[in-house]
Amino acid sequence: MTSEGSTVLTVDRKSFYFLAYVLSLITGIIMLIIAGQDRRLRKHGIQAIMLGLLSIIISLVLFFVPFLPTIVSLLIWLYGLYVGFEAYSGRDINIPWISGFADEHSK
Repeated sequence: MTSEGSTVLTVDRKSFYFLAYVLSLITGIIMLIIAGQDRRLRKHGIQAIMLGLLSIIISLVLFFVPFLPTIVSLLIWLYGLYVGFEAYSGRDINIPWISGFADEHSK
C-alpha cells in the first residue's frame, strides 16, 4: 500500500469521529459496529449513543413543557457536533459522566 493510501485511510478514520455525532444514536451505533480494534472510534461511538439517549430521555421528561424539549435536544445535538469536530481535530473532549463510561466500555 502506498503512503497516499494510508493518508486517505487516516483522513477517513478522522472523519468517522465527527460522523459519529451527526445523528448521534444511529451513527453512533454504526461507528461502534465498524470500529473494529479502533478503541478511540469505539469510545466516540459510545459517547454519541449516550448523548442520543440523553436527548431522548430529557425530551420525554420535559414533554409537557412547550418548546423546551426541542431546545434542549438541539443544544445537546450541537454539543455533540462540537465534540465530534474536536475529535476530528485530534482533541478529545471530556463529557461529564459519559466519557468515563465510554472509556471503561471501549476497551
